[in-house]
Amino acid sequence: MLIIAVSFLLLAVLLCQMVNGYSIDMKADLVERTADIATNYITSDYKEEDNYDFSQYVYFSRGRLEPFISGIAGLNDDIIIFITDASGAILLTDSNVGQDYLSRNVPQDIIAKISYDGEQTFSGDLGGVFNSKHLVHAVPFYDSSDGFVGAVFVCSPSKG
Repeated sequence: MLIIAVSFLLLAVLLCQMVNGYSIDMKADLVERTADIATNYITSDYKEEDNYDFSQYVYFSRGRLEPFISGIAGLNDDIIIFITDASGAILLTDSNVGQDYLSRNVPQDIIAKISYDGEQTFSGDLGGVFNSKHLVHAVPFYDSSDGFVGAVFVCSPSKG
């Protein structure tokens, strides 16, 4: 009888681990796909703007960028999207999270890794940007004349 009880307990733990792993994988796929959608839109829109550097582009294009990123963030209850410049200053967030993130900066070591190594997925508090652990997918923006100009971050609260 004890062997059966222990076997069911081990089976339950194993199933919980499998479901948790699947959930984390699905969330990672979700943030990656969302980042790709946002990046593709912003990249094509930015290439059409010849008059501004990236920070100016985000500022002057806020009227069309914010509804777009808020719309794709709004499709998923726990997604946060923001755009940074090359120094890590948060320039724009989706309207679902409030504007207090605009006073925060992504730490320079994270920005440097993204600018040199390219697209990244990782888990953490993003150097203090968040108060808890988040799953983060970051995609850099490059300009043919200026090099690395900023990044899009798609984040979701994570226990993994």
